[in-house]
Amino acid sequence: MKRLVTLWISVALVVIGGGQLHAQLVGSTAKPGEFKKVGGAGAQFLKIGIGAREVGMGGAASTVSSGLSAVHWNPAGLADIEGISGMFATTRWIGDYTHNFIGVALPVAEGYAAEISVIHFSSGMIPVTTVVEDKGSGAFYEVSDLAVNATVAGYLSENFSFGITMKYISQAIGGMKASGIAFDVGTLYQLHKFNDLRFAFAVSNLGPELQYQGGELLITADLVPGLKHRPVDAMMVTNPYSLPLYVRSGISLDALHGVEDHSLRVAGEFITFSDTPEQFLVGAEYSWKDLVFLRGGYRFGHDQFGLAAGLGIKYDGGDMQGAIDYAFAQTKYLGLVHWISVRVNTF
Repeated sequence: MKRLVTLWISVALVVIGGGQLHAQLVGSTAKPGEFKKVGGAGAQFLKIGIGAREVGMGGAASTVSSGLSAVHWNPAGLADIEGISGMFATTRWIGDYTHNFIGVALPVAEGYAAEISVIHFSSGMIPVTTVVEDKGSGAFYEVSDLAVNATVAGYLSENFSFGITMKYISQAIGGMKASGIAFDVGTLYQLHKFNDLRFAFAVSNLGPELQYQGGELLITADLVPGLKHRPVDAMMVTNPYSLPLYVRSGISLDALHGVEDHSLRVAGEFITFSDTPEQFLVGAEYSWKDLVFLRGGYRFGHDQFGLAAGLGIKYDGGDMQGAIDYAFAQTKYLGLVHWISVRVNTF
């Protein structure tokens, strides 16, 4: 009976809280002509979710994500790694862009772990067209974004863990490139005896502004029009832009805590962005015998993404574990976006 009451309270909190916050977000939407902070930052590929498990829960994952995918959601989750771990994730993004992640992690001391990973976001080769050569000039260019992450995480106590990520960020388009260093910081607090209640706080993309530079900015300029003189070589200067800074605050619990062979983790999360309106996310993951997983979630406050769902299968071979997860997220106008991720752990 106690477990049933806990389950219903969890569902009610998610539904009521999500509905109230959704109403606030909708009610606070700017009217025509009013300023909105959309478009205030670049490097938007850093916002794309990593790992089908977390995406399938609607992105409400700062208290749930563990292992290598936690590098994106909350680096404190990396502290749960017990053996050598590898992960590959791929996303077929909007407009035929591809988003790929690969990483490896391992314990470095009791209660501490480290990882290194790479994120690559690419348009593929795009033909160069001109007014005269509208079917292509024979030349090609690519939009290519890269992030190389290095993370350290660990437990400061039985219940409290932290994580810090340093990442090298590079964005390139044609012959222009911008690069810099940024940091993510996350914490996680767990109360195992109280339905495995968890609280999380994470800050992502703390770093300086980036600025494009490159050979394609070189021009031959006539400094004084109308005056006879030899043109000079010059370089155009691009405006610097900020990284998409955001802060996550999350909470979750296992509504079926103590029930043999069954688990139902319910999660809620609030995100504040530097360049877009705030968002509220809710999600749930049901597992049977820690082998089969069903997930669902919803994102409130986003102009495109809303419903998400997914499933996963886990293999446990004793000294080796593996999992494959799939998720999709529905957009308002651009169809479905699909995620697939594969994880392997050795002990």
